[in-house]
Amino acid sequence: MARQHPCMCAALATRPGHLTCSSMIRGINKFTCMLQTDCLVTIDGDSSLPAATASLESIGHLGPDQNIRIAELLSAVIHNELGVTPGRFVLTFYDLSPHNIAKKGTTVAVLER
Repeated sequence: MARQHPCMCAALATRPGHLTCSSMIRGINKFTCMLQTDCLVTIDGDSSLPAATASLESIGHLGPDQNIRIAELLSAVIHNELGVTPGRFVLTFYDLSPHNIAKKGTTVAVLER
């Protein structure tokens, strides 16, 4: 079951790589960290070594150049903090449309008007 882990999230949020990464996207106040523990992930045919997967969702602020930089930064933080090598970390980017996200009972597209 995925759950927030406040201690690890706070540690990751205060790292220089995260600050740079979050400022490229939305800012530190928009950071959400979800960690799933006690699960096996098979990457490159091996499930015995530490591995991590992550998804990054944003309304805009993503693209070929930004994604490369974000991947570099997050891979370094995950490696330094969790001991997961970049080759065992998979990051998926989702560039969302404002009409596909709801908040406060309406879509972000309506809120941005």
